[in-house]
Amino acid sequence: MMMMMMMCIDHCSAGQYYSRTEERCRPCARDSYQPLTGQNFCVDCPGDTQTDTEGAVDSSQCKGTDTQLSQIFMSPLSPLFYWFPGILF
Repeated sequence: MMMMMMMCIDHCSAGQYYSRTEERCRPCARDSYQPLTGQNFCVDCPGDTQTDTEGAVDSSQCKGTDTQLSQIFMSPLSPLFYWFPGILF
C-alpha cells in the first residue's frame, strides 16, 4: 500500500499536491503554490499576496493586493491624494 501511495505522489506535477483523502492529485488552491513535483502540500503565498488562479507553480505568481491600492491613493499624481490629505490608506 505504501509503495502505491508513493507512486501516485510522484505523478503530481508542479502546481499540484497529492490529496491522501481523495487519493489523487489536486491543484494548489488560490493563494498558494507548489514549485516541485510529487508533493503532498502547497506553500502559502507570503504576506499580503495572492494568486489569480488555482495551480500556481511559483511564488512569483503571488501578487500584492493592499499595497497596490495604497500606492494609488498615496501618489501625488492621484486626484484622491488631494481629496483626502493626511489620511493613510
